[in-house]
Amino acid sequence: MSTKTERKFRYLFSGDVGRGGDDILRDPVHVENVDYLQIESTYGARVHEPKADANAIVGKLIRDTLDRKGKVIIPSFAVGRTQQVVYTLHQLTLAGQCRACPSTWTARSV
Repeated sequence: MSTKTERKFRYLFSGDVGRGGDDILRDPVHVENVDYLQIESTYGARVHEPKADANAIVGKLIRDTLDRKGKVIIPSFAVGRTQQVVYTLHQLTLAGQCRACPSTWTARSV
């Protein structure tokens, strides 16, 4: 004699959820009725600066580096985050808070 038991559960996987409030990325949303949740958590325990402060900090770091004739290298592992970084740099340049770099190279891992 055989008894068949169906196990049903809801499993949710997410990559980097982010902090929300980005200019071009969707904000994270709350989910309900999840039995198992798996989240990538590179900065899980880190408290981030407010976005306006973060953009000002990025602009200052880039200005200081370029003023010293240094090179700015920003590693990125996610397309959406790379788009946000490029957008932020563009906005800082338009606002006169960051001068345009002589060249920009974007590479992706293969």
